[in-house]
Amino acid sequence: ARDVALNPTALEAKAAGYKVDRWTIQRGLRALRRLYAEYPRAIPELKVYSTYVILLAAAQGVGADNYAEGGKGWSQTAALDELWSARSRMTAYGQSLLLLALDLVKDARGNDLASELTAAAQRKGDLAWWTTDRDPLLEDFADTSVEATAFAVRALARRDPKNPLLEPAVRWLLLNRTYCVYWASTKQTAMVLYGLLDFMKARGETAADGEVDVLVNGTSIGTRRFTAASITSPDPIEMTA
Repeated sequence: ARDVALNPTALEAKAAGYKVDRWTIQRGLRALRRLYAEYPRAIPELKVYSTYVILLAAAQGVGADNYAEGGKGWSQTAALDELWSARSRMTAYGQSLLLLALDLVKDARGNDLASELTAAAQRKGDLAWWTTDRDPLLEDFADTSVEATAFAVRALARRDPKNPLLEPAVRWLLLNRTYCVYWASTKQTAMVLYGLLDFMKARGETAADGEVDVLVNGTSIGTRRFTAASITSPDPIEMTA
């Protein structure tokens, strides 16, 4: 799972304008192609995540020599056909990743999958979410509905920023933070932030000015105002209690 988790991070950083060594990405891609071929019985979510990463790299102009052993290797057509046939065995997590992969290559099957994913959403009042009781990327029995919902938001927002499920899903994600600050783990927090950022980008939203009150033991020690430009400033904010 480490190879699968590593590559999207490098690719997301590259897409954001950070300098990432091209050889590092290519080496990771070769590993993914090799693992895909060596473990044909891997769970479908893990295989679709690998495929999504490989296609994402190709969309950014980064490729790797195909891995082949005994005449077998990863190929776009074969992988997408296999995963399409396996979608009924996937959680909403895997189906969202498959939708992202299909849309990257403008595969028309994405239209049907988007409808299936929309129909699978859970609704209660002004909330919407997708459930999964296991972590398919770590092969662990842990509820990762938060990550599944975040990836569903990513996939649907890129197709239709005005999809009526998006705001209820984002609301559900925000309500499911630990102590209203972060999610269950670093991994979950990162995955949710990917989803929220894609939601904001799809809707053309930008950082707004804001103000923060800092309290120590219930007593305010000051207020700091942030502008859209200062939010990403590397300079630390120092305050004295």
